[in-house]
Amino acid sequence: MNRLHHSPEGFIKLLQMSRYAIFAFVEGHVDRYFYGRVCEIGLQGRQEGYFVYRSSELPWQGGGKNTLLQFFSFARDRGFLCSDFQNKRTGLVFFLDKDIDDLVGTQVVNDHLIYTRYYELENHLFRSGKVTEACAGSACLDLGLVRNEMGNETDWIVGAARQWKEWTMLCYFAKKQNINCTCNYGSNSDINIGQNGEVDMAAYRNHVAELELGSSVSREEFQALLRAIGAEVDGYYASSQWDRIFRGKWYAACLQGQVKRIARVHEITPIHVNIDTFTRALAASVDYSAQWVGLFLQPFRQFLRCFA
Repeated sequence: MNRLHHSPEGFIKLLQMSRYAIFAFVEGHVDRYFYGRVCEIGLQGRQEGYFVYRSSELPWQGGGKNTLLQFFSFARDRGFLCSDFQNKRTGLVFFLDKDIDDLVGTQVVNDHLIYTRYYELENHLFRSGKVTEACAGSACLDLGLVRNEMGNETDWIVGAARQWKEWTMLCYFAKKQNINCTCNYGSNSDINIGQNGEVDMAAYRNHVAELELGSSVSREEFQALLRAIGAEVDGYYASSQWDRIFRGKWYAACLQGQVKRIARVHEITPIHVNIDTFTRALAASVDYSAQWVGLFLQPFRQFLRCFA
């Protein structure tokens, strides 16, 4: 049944009448698989069943994080985050990409909201999944060939992030200063030649000029802001914390470029892959017993205390 056909109140009633007790709400396709595994592990030894909904399946038009936060606010304000109906306890938990909400003061704190530590889930997957195997499998390429071309996975990830450092700074600046322009987190790099190449400094300067035009401050103030935010970004990179401001899906965009280069150099035709294909393969390659998964398991278990 299409959930959009229900009112928010009717949807809550459906959850309360369901055979499941725990309902997790996530943003996208890959999130459903990953956070479903988190729920499965977190509920081991307990009797409650769980079900995972994507944001597009909620009774609001749109989708994404804003829809999840809308539903969270609705449920919180009406006392539905943990509720009892006909001797059944129902709990709602929301898994969200952090983006840079913590850095601009817009992150909502609640035991029913669980955020990524990095910019989004994909950052965690690329940091901890089997990148080379996911690349080879999703592109139908020989694993040994991809291994030879990519080299050490950690070095590749560091290189991709550093290659797009200037683009990251531009997007971070625009977001922090609330400037609507072409350099934004929803776009791939517009300044790296062929996306995987060096920075086109003319393109970079054009985007800086665009930011200045949209900033509504004096030239001196803008230059001071640019230096300050540039130094902030330098700090994240110097301390290996760039994943707090570097969008995880950008790794997949760089990987796409890598696949095209491999195919061109070796004169082969790989299966066309997109970002979702890469990240789905990565999510399946993750070791869910690894310590870092506790970043999500610990707050999930904290949420479960509402059933005590």
